[in-house]
Amino acid sequence: MLYDQEVVDSLTQNVLDGNVRATSILPLIETSTPLLPFPVLFKLVLATKINIGDVTKIKSLKYITPKALDKIIKPLEEDVYVSIGENYLEFIDPSGVKEQFYYKTGILATLDEKPSLDKVTNMFYTVDYIRNRIDRISGAADPYHMACTMPLQKMYFILYIGDEDLVKVIHSSIKLLAETGIGSKHSVGLGKFKIVEAKNIEEFNPILSRYLPSTLNDESYYWVSMGKYAPKDSGE
Repeated sequence: MLYDQEVVDSLTQNVLDGNVRATSILPLIETSTPLLPFPVLFKLVLATKINIGDVTKIKSLKYITPKALDKIIKPLEEDVYVSIGENYLEFIDPSGVKEQFYYKTGILATLDEKPSLDKVTNMFYTVDYIRNRIDRISGAADPYHMACTMPLQKMYFILYIGDEDLVKVIHSSIKLLAETGIGSKHSVGLGKFKIVEAKNIEEFNPILSRYLPSTLNDESYYWVSMGKYAPKDSGE
């Protein structure tokens, strides 16, 4: 064990109390206009508010610019009239004020960002491994295929640590995970990663900070699913 039980218990309690929080793993999309993964629950909220247009178009939204994210928050939380067209999304509030956004190739942006949008290429690729398992009865080798998803770009996450005494503990723990790997297949060399940069954010980015949960079981708009499953607390 990297630390004694007292330190582990302290870290666990701080996580439960919300003093240690982390965002989802986010892809570093290096395009001319910064992009963030489109928050999953935004799609659900948008779908309930669309009055005109094909609601299924919402499914294609994968990314959003920080500027568009900042502008879309207020309309989503209010009683607005929403229409969606071929390449636009429009909000009209009760007073008649309009806010229009542009979208194409899965990206939602403000109208002035339209000329600078780049198409996002594939972020992951699949690697096929051939493994052997031993039949416990016959002792014969039984080959099988195992598909693994690998990122094509750097990934990052934001970590909030409310207790300064835990900063070193958490950094050391993350470094250990990088070497040992995470997930059920780390014993065969999968789930490893390399820390290329870790830095303190002096002026906390108000846009990125929205991706931090406010509590352990936060159900805000901003969690991002990079897979097919959204984990739930089983209460155990």
